[in-house]
Amino acid sequence: FAETPTGDANEDVPKALRGMNLDTPVMMYCTGGIRCDIYSTLLKSKGFTNLYTLEGGIQNYLRQEGPDHWKGSLYVFDARMAIAGDQRASATAVPTAHLPAAIPCQVCGTAAAELPHVNCANIDCNELFIACAACKASLSGCCCDSCMSAPRLLRPPANGHYGAWGNYAGEGEDTGARIALGRNREGRVARRARHREILKAKHVRRVDDRQARKNMVREAMAAIEARERDAEQETADIRNKQTVSIAG
Repeated sequence: FAETPTGDANEDVPKALRGMNLDTPVMMYCTGGIRCDIYSTLLKSKGFTNLYTLEGGIQNYLRQEGPDHWKGSLYVFDARMAIAGDQRASATAVPTAHLPAAIPCQVCGTAAAELPHVNCANIDCNELFIACAACKASLSGCCCDSCMSAPRLLRPPANGHYGAWGNYAGEGEDTGARIALGRNREGRVARRARHREILKAKHVRRVDDRQARKNMVREAMAAIEARERDAEQETADIRNKQTVSIAG
């Protein structure tokens, strides 16, 4: 999910485009086309010259072409978070939990993801992600183990959607005190900078974990190959001894 840019910082340019030639063809698409218009303006200001957008967004494409080549659902900016891609299929809205996700769980990477998208319950992270039911339950709405111990945590109301700040104080809690723990006066730029640092640290941990698993596999394969070589050498030595005995 590309966050809609609000400034002209280098971080607003998607990672995949940083360092790329400015004449590299870039194709952008989003639900209704608005975010792509914003991004195309930003990328033009950065010098990119070969930009394309899907006219009218994915919704217009589905109206024109139908859903045969579309996988997944549509992200929206209201409490639903996601809607069915083909709105012509049924006059009644499809329950969000029954909508297909285009990717597997972003936490475990294996199970089928369950819509809607959620923001990490750690206010200082706030990463938008899709997870399976098991990971959502085990992490209590957070995107990783480290966020579960963060000092500022929110939980969604009973309906599963994030709402007004006052909804996050349960019975017996001081709503004002809870809200006071939220946005402070550090400013949006500082919050976004801290958010980027948190995401960067998570990415580094994930890369390190993947590398550690690869190293374990390599070491296990090397050990197996070494045992096979030893067994082959032992067999060859036995045959050589048998040959010598027969010759003698």
